[in-house]
Amino acid sequence: MGISQDARMMLTDHNVMTSSTLELSLLSERYHETEGGTSLAYMSDSVLNIKLDKKGARCSDWERRDLTPQQIDYAAADAWVAYEIFQVLFLRAMKERHDSEIPSILEFCSEFMDRRPVKVIAAKRNTEKKEMKVSKRKEYPARKEALYENCRMVSPTGETLCTCSAKKLKWYIERGLADQVSEDPPTIRLRFQPNGSGHSGDPYYLGHKENICVVCGATDKLVRHSIVPHSYRRHFDVKDKSRSSHDIVLVCQKCLQKISSVDMSLRQLISMETGISLAGVNPKYIISPELQRAKKCAKVFICNNSENLPEAKMKQYKEVIGMYLQKDPEQLTMEDYKQVVTEDLKKPNPDHKPHEEEVIEAIKNDRDKLEAFVHRWRRNFRDKMRPQHLPDHWTVDRPLDFH
Repeated sequence: MGISQDARMMLTDHNVMTSSTLELSLLSERYHETEGGTSLAYMSDSVLNIKLDKKGARCSDWERRDLTPQQIDYAAADAWVAYEIFQVLFLRAMKERHDSEIPSILEFCSEFMDRRPVKVIAAKRNTEKKEMKVSKRKEYPARKEALYENCRMVSPTGETLCTCSAKKLKWYIERGLADQVSEDPPTIRLRFQPNGSGHSGDPYYLGHKENICVVCGATDKLVRHSIVPHSYRRHFDVKDKSRSSHDIVLVCQKCLQKISSVDMSLRQLISMETGISLAGVNPKYIISPELQRAKKCAKVFICNNSENLPEAKMKQYKEVIGMYLQKDPEQLTMEDYKQVVTEDLKKPNPDHKPHEEEVIEAIKNDRDKLEAFVHRWRRNFRDKMRPQHLPDHWTVDRPLDFH
């Protein structure tokens, strides 16, 4: 259980990147039960009727060069029972299917891959059965309106310039700048010759796009997803930031959970390759040790604990507070103590630079490297998520300068 955490440790500790992970707790939630929890030991017992001996080896020294026979048995048993549990749950799932078509193992596993584990708190034994607490996955605000309305705008000569929203069509018509020439699809013809040709001749931008999850085809709870994370792209030059539509797609909440895990793996790999920490360059916040000490001392006076202090100690505490406030210790008031206690201990560090900014700063003046960076994120999305519903003419290798 929690295999994604193991994958992250393999990457950070041993520079080994896994292609994908399969979370057994999600399979158990669907095809078994989680009443007793989702630990591997519980699932081994309840699914295979095999009890794992977790004592001793778990807390032993795993840094030693030569593992003990007990440690080897422990590690091998973990790997073996995980595979056997999957086999049992897979066969159980196949028996529950009502259609005659049997999916491949890869097709069956796709919705459980690269996902976070489900957390279940098991009911205590010898007590009344209680409702299990299953952790809720974070959901992002879903779109209330369609992203793609597939309306079209054409030049006076009939050349298709772009697709746009119905609201934009209405704006042109109400101002007498265009006439509607078709209802299906909604199309307007401009009454003037535009300066540029828009996206004329670009099959991707002019193509019809469905309002569905590009990964699984779901139609509800859709959100916009940036294939090249916005935290990186926001540091591109303005002209490159404006060419991001190719990398904005619709995904459902369920697929977004998996994407988050997939994206984090690539972030970690980029961090290792560049030597730029995910925490960024220089601490994000500065913690003042002087304020830390002053806070500790001020709390004594606010909580009325100063009465029991020796006079020398009380004087020392006031000197610490006075030094921080640059005020005579004998002139301190209760308001001064409250000011110190409520002051934010962490202050933004002006020398801090986010990881993403440092990465882009290092490559944005090299066109080939920046383009390779963008293509890498697209390839990561395509290979790890295996989207089945990408718009026609979407490609990994589309140049940044294509317009």
